[in-house]
Amino acid sequence: RNDHRRRCQGTPGNGQERQRTQEQEEFHVALAGEHLARFHYALNASDVIDGRYRLERLLGTGGMAEVWLAEDQRLRRWVAVKVLHEQFSGTGSELVAAFEREATVIARMQHQNIVGVYDAGSHDGRRYIVMEYVDGRTLQQVVKAEGPLPVASAVEYLRQAASGLAHAHEAGLVHR
Repeated sequence: RNDHRRRCQGTPGNGQERQRTQEQEEFHVALAGEHLARFHYALNASDVIDGRYRLERLLGTGGMAEVWLAEDQRLRRWVAVKVLHEQFSGTGSELVAAFEREATVIARMQHQNIVGVYDAGSHDGRRYIVMEYVDGRTLQQVVKAEGPLPVASAVEYLRQAASGLAHAHEAGLVHR
């Protein structure tokens, strides 16, 4: 695989402090347009999805889904589990169909700059995708810690991202 990837040995992120913003811990949902109510994620560390994926910690969250570090208890490896937010998991929605298409298309791709998809399904009414976990820092974290990248490094990161996006585009996947 890619030289810039580091595989995890033991527990991912050892020595790294878990950092979550209040937004990652909880978010507000407007109720009837009149007031706000607090909504806590239905998933928690140590939950087990489909009797196989034990959630370790929340890696990030976005508008549609949250991504968890999890242990695949059958194969004894670390994976990333992307779980669609509860409010989007209703059957028949276009969003669910797009989420399932994403899993199917990416699972067929094999490229050094695209994480592999291992599994997909539904657990307690929430759709999920199980993906390869790549341990390391985000580009944002690198720049924040080390400052602006040397031009050669920036070009190499952009080349890798463009290569992965070009491969996805050729397969008919539109990245947004």
